[in-house]
Amino acid sequence: MNTDYNEIMTQLYIDLKYAKILGSRLPNFKARKSDSWAFSHTCETPKPGRTAKTRGCFFVWKNSLIFKCHHCGASSSFATFLKETAPTLHDEYRLEIYRDRVDSDVPIIPKSTSAPVITKEPPREDDVLRGLYSLSSLATDHPAVKYATRRAIPREHFDRIYFCRKIYEYASRWKPELNTTNDHPRLVFPYYDVNDRVYAFTARAFGKEEPKYLFIKIDENMSRIYGLWRINPKEKIIALEGQIDSLCLDNAIAVGGADYSDPILKQFQSNLVIVPDNDFVRNRQVSNQIDRAISMGYTISLMPDGVKYKDINDAVKMGYNPAELRDVILKNAKRGLEAKLELIHRRKR
Repeated sequence: MNTDYNEIMTQLYIDLKYAKILGSRLPNFKARKSDSWAFSHTCETPKPGRTAKTRGCFFVWKNSLIFKCHHCGASSSFATFLKETAPTLHDEYRLEIYRDRVDSDVPIIPKSTSAPVITKEPPREDDVLRGLYSLSSLATDHPAVKYATRRAIPREHFDRIYFCRKIYEYASRWKPELNTTNDHPRLVFPYYDVNDRVYAFTARAFGKEEPKYLFIKIDENMSRIYGLWRINPKEKIIALEGQIDSLCLDNAIAVGGADYSDPILKQFQSNLVIVPDNDFVRNRQVSNQIDRAISMGYTISLMPDGVKYKDINDAVKMGYNPAELRDVILKNAKRGLEAKLELIHRRKR
């Protein structure tokens, strides 16, 4: 059975579960079948002494739970009806959907229907983080913790990664134009400077929400370099693409879409080794960035062909030792003409 079908059936199961919970709040709620219920929709206005007819209903159609009112003609998905009728219950529903989505062993019927528990209040070390929960403060069965564990992020970094229940509501503090209608949870990676001040953050989607990454810069004077708080400039610094990749190696940063002319990168240039994801040959934009970086005097390291993985995080998940990966990176580091020739050779394959 494929993953998409499993996700559909898991969501249907959760829809049916929350339909029963919501039913206790709906007038004249009663079961027709195991997956069909009738109730009095709020559109009905019975005359004094009369009761409203049970013209509203939930029913399954094409593996989805649907709301329909045969009195006023209103119809929507169950999720939309739940959000409009019981917003607080809808928040719990969304959290359960995400908990099962990020579980690598999601069964058709979830193993547990209990809501994840938050064990501590959110930390207050920086006002930017107000309203967020560090992964180190969450229970082990929380979806964000499960996701980070499945991605092989070292637990030592859990106090620097956060869970946000409603990302657009949170991010609208700095970008008021964000539409908070279709809000959802995300994992938040704050950018700390050397003084532990948060100046930006990236919010990563758990599911298929777009954009996959939402970047918010709070201090426009700062760069897009992630990981400045954890580097030793006297040691070799590994510059990777993604935040999660950088957390998998010692003394590493993430440059993402940063320009290699960034003053901070230039400051570390003599001790910096740039490592692109393994799809750099197919991604012309990244390949051209690497070419420009070589021309600017940077050292690069293109991983050997025999190492088959998409990026550093993928390699760690496959069982590669982080210390050994760092050694391989440094042994393959090249600069100048040697780096140019290596890049040309790889592009021709």
